[in-house]
Amino acid sequence: MELSFSIEDLGIDPKNIAKLMGYKTDIPEEIMVMINSELEKIHNLPGIKGGYEIFDLHLDVDGYKLLVEDKAFCVGKSISILMKNVTKLAMFVCTAGALISDRAKDKMEKGELLEAYILDIIGSEIVEKTKGKLHDSLQGSLFEQGLKTTNSYCPGYCTWSVSEQKTLFSFFPNNFCEVQLSESCMMEPVKSLSGIIGIGKEVEFKKHACETCSSVNCIYRGTRN
Repeated sequence: MELSFSIEDLGIDPKNIAKLMGYKTDIPEEIMVMINSELEKIHNLPGIKGGYEIFDLHLDVDGYKLLVEDKAFCVGKSISILMKNVTKLAMFVCTAGALISDRAKDKMEKGELLEAYILDIIGSEIVEKTKGKLHDSLQGSLFEQGLKTTNSYCPGYCTWSVSEQKTLFSFFPNNFCEVQLSESCMMEPVKSLSGIIGIGKEVEFKKHACETCSSVNCIYRGTRN
């Protein structure tokens, strides 16, 4: 399933963009003006997409692996434990599209560094919000079956190797949601995410999973209340 979204669908909050930039309180007026200006300029931003495919799952608890068809994801102990009671696996990809990164790069080349940084943060928020909308869509489609979902987990989370994105993308049609994966496992467009969501009748979703995540570079670390 592939879905397209607009900026309006995502409900981007300018104050949250400022928060992600590091402003906790007393946000300077000029910063809010710049954020709102950039949001207005990308009001009709095309290319915001997300999609998922669902597969049967077998869990190798001892080997910390998720087995799908004839392939295995070596997700490690932490994710393996979080996938307890999962019977199906949704593999997803979502993207903010190429234009916002192109715009940020153009600003950088012109020396407009603050504007470029704001666009970079907005791009991250767009793809994060898109992931949330995709998750909501998946959960809604499963409701009548009495199935629930876990949190989403991406390669690079905890000890799950980023290189396993190659296995993940092997389950998608070519150019799924207009996202491509390079040999070095970099996604294009840059502002894209891929990962998995567990499905089952007795699984648990946690509103915030920061306490189980070891990433030190995530812009959302410390912003979840």
